[in-house]
Amino acid sequence: MTSFQDQIQQAMAEFAQQRARLSQARSDLEQLTVSASSKDHLVTVTLGASGEVKEIKFHRTDYAAMAPAELSAVLVETLARAREKAAAGVQEAFGSLAGFGAGLRDSLAGGDELTKIFDNLQTDAVPAAVRVRTGEEADRDG
Repeated sequence: MTSFQDQIQQAMAEFAQQRARLSQARSDLEQLTVSASSKDHLVTVTLGASGEVKEIKFHRTDYAAMAPAELSAVLVETLARAREKAAAGVQEAFGSLAGFGAGLRDSLAGGDELTKIFDNLQTDAVPAAVRVRTGEEADRDG
């Protein structure tokens, strides 16, 4: 069994690694751009990770003959596609960081080791004749 000090040192080491990963993910996201084109390839929209529009590029002049509502619909649909890609990029960048807090919390709270310690203390401290048997124990013991 590891000492509490060892558990703290291990948790701090894991925290430092996680912080480095978080810093790298943040740096990667600052550089992330995604592009999406309309179905008819009339326009391409480029966004940053937070959804800010970096560029709107028209590939042909067909847009000049489009009704305003039609052009608007193409732009809105293309922006939505680009935002979906940006969201997927953010999720991918931070996906490996998920669950760290729960593991750290369990580690600092003793996790399974603490439960084992208390179970062993109860078993050692309370005579078998005095222990309250659970239904499962009673079934097992017959």
